[in-house]
Amino acid sequence: MVLLRVDTPGTSFRSLQGKGVRFLYEMPNIGALFNRLAWVASIPPNTTSASLMAVDGLASVEDDVEHPLSAPRPFQRLRDLSARMLSQVLSPFPSDVTDVARQFPLGAEGLISGRPVDKQRFLDMGDVRHILDQVQAPQAWRSNKGESAIIVVVDTGVQGELVPAWQKAGGWTDIPKGDPWVDDIGHGSLVAMLAASDPDTNGYSGVAPKAKIFSLKPRPGPRGGITASSVLLGFDFLLGLQLPPGTKVVVNGSWGLWGCSNEIFPCNVLPVRLVEKLAGMNAVQTVWAIGNSNKMCGGAPSAWCINTSPASLSVGAVGKDLRSHFYSAHGFGQCSLLHPSIVAPTYGAVPYGSGFIDFKSQGAGTSAVAPLGAGAMAILWTAHPKATTRELRAAVRMGAAKLSAGIIGLPFYDPIYGAGLLQIERSIRLLPYARFHPSYYMERLRLPKRRPVG
Repeated sequence: MVLLRVDTPGTSFRSLQGKGVRFLYEMPNIGALFNRLAWVASIPPNTTSASLMAVDGLASVEDDVEHPLSAPRPFQRLRDLSARMLSQVLSPFPSDVTDVARQFPLGAEGLISGRPVDKQRFLDMGDVRHILDQVQAPQAWRSNKGESAIIVVVDTGVQGELVPAWQKAGGWTDIPKGDPWVDDIGHGSLVAMLAASDPDTNGYSGVAPKAKIFSLKPRPGPRGGITASSVLLGFDFLLGLQLPPGTKVVVNGSWGLWGCSNEIFPCNVLPVRLVEKLAGMNAVQTVWAIGNSNKMCGGAPSAWCINTSPASLSVGAVGKDLRSHFYSAHGFGQCSLLHPSIVAPTYGAVPYGSGFIDFKSQGAGTSAVAPLGAGAMAILWTAHPKATTRELRAAVRMGAAKLSAGIIGLPFYDPIYGAGLLQIERSIRLLPYARFHPSYYMERLRLPKRRPVG
């Protein structure tokens, strides 16, 4: 599977078909944004995407990529792992990094245990309530609860019974006979509930409980991850929706390409360019988990690709004590310097699928902190509907509570904690001054290209 962008369709289509290319799905709305035709296509097994670039009028060819989730279904026992996999997960430089990355995207995820708890136990523990207190959600509710926003959960689906009818903004999936409001894994429901759980329905609140939820459920790849082509088809569908005037769209991505400091993933691929284009139009703000690959990468930076686009708000993970979790990826970001943007806490019992899992002190991965940022964006944008996405990102950094002294030359930024702990109410108050924050002008700084190893 490849992604094609075509300048001159007539000649290019005939030439590509002559090479055995099959045009599967057009993405008309994405194509219109870039003044080109955009397609998902398949190519013969003996044809490389690079060989197609010789065709006149073809703007770009990109291989389809599978993105691992940042925190898949947790292992209950170490014996669930084979000796080979256990040794690879523990190794700082696994012998088969691709295999390990796809199967264990949380780094040493096999060593992170989670135990199911019933709803009453979950409510009695009150971990989600404490987390919302730490990021100032209740204080922010004095302003609003995200009423003007739609939070798009790009994930494994959302359990429909968790979302009341008034809160469902719609759904999409390209899985044959699939249902975006069914979550067989539980990961997407984790994200949706932390971002926007309705307390009247579920007995507990998410960050932005009045925001609407759109469930975008991409087709899984061969290893169960999310395919780039499916995500783009979902975005193309979103772009074609007729939303009420003034609706603010926040997209949560608790997944991403896995990569280390000695590898290069292109930062100008179509998904990254789309994120930047939509943010530049002040149409969509994306929020990403910074990633869980820190211990697999042998040191910083371990934050990668689309999650570190200049237009992305990336969220790292800290514990109840506000110390960084061992797995939370470090900056500087691969595609721009100031990542993670901020951090937020994860620990204890959280919603997972139709039930609840106690992840104890190590938390549920950076997947569980990105939706806190998405809920914050829903509230912030509702409070300041004329703000640009660039101002929103700067305000979140400006309002964060510093957790370190920063680094020389960048006192407002730390490669582990970003600008600091998410503080929603403070960000609301400071947004009118966001243009004065250094990150407003510096977020587009990129790292020098590194030579790949091997």
